[in-house]
Parts: sequence; C-alpha cells; structure tokens
Amino acid sequence: MLMTKTLLASLLASLNLLCLLPERIPSLSLNQKVTEMSAAEFHTYGQLAAVLENFDFDARCEVSQFRLVRVAKRSDPVMIENLGSNFTTNSKQLIQQARSGDVYFFEEIKARCPEDPAARPLAGLVVKIL
Repeated sequence: MLMTKTLLASLLASLNLLCLLPERIPSLSLNQKVTEMSAAEFHTYGQLAAVLENFDFDARCEVSQFRLVRVAKRSDPVMIENLGSNFTTNSKQLIQQARSGDVYFFEEIKARCPEDPAARPLAGLVVKIL
C-alpha cells in the first residue's frame, strides 16, 4: 500500500505517535548544522529552524520562541527574547553587532510540530564568530 507523506503524518497524529519523531535539532539552516562562521555569514540568516534529522517524511516543526545571547570580548552578555522563528528587529540588531571572537547562544528554544498540542523544548545552539 502506497502512502503519501501527508497521509502518514495525519495517521501518526491521529494515533498520537508523534513521540516517534526524531529529536528536533535547532539550526540556522535547513540543510546544515553550523557552529562556527564569519560575521558576514551570520548576518545573512533570518530565522532559527527546528530540523528533524534523518527523517524521511515532510514533517516540519516551527520554532515558537527562543532567547538569543551575545557574549562579546570584554563585555557583559546581552540577551534578547525572540517570539517566533524569524529574527525580530532586536535580534537582527544584536546579530549585526557580531564580531570575530563573539559567541552567540540560542537558548530556551521551543518548537511545535504538526498536530502536537504543545511547544516542546529543544537543545540550545552555540555559534562562534570567526
């Protein structure tokens, strides 16, 4: 029996088997996990994604919120709360300040997957600026 991805996702949801989804991994790109990059490259990103690694079906999770922390050399950490997956104006401004040696932490990340009634916590993501 041939099942479409949508039909399978609906079936999983209706059977309450979403716990079988693989771990959601925070990423700045749907195609790669990036942990070190130049400031110029970091400036190009506009959202935080929740990627289901090694999953053959088209189940997309949406980041609902996260905290962005910039730790610059000889400075106090700066923290921004971000609602949604897209970077808010404040988050974009903080990212535009990225300089070599800075470290950015994406913390307290929550994401919701299809048919899942609650946003679930994800592991954090650390980006070092080269």
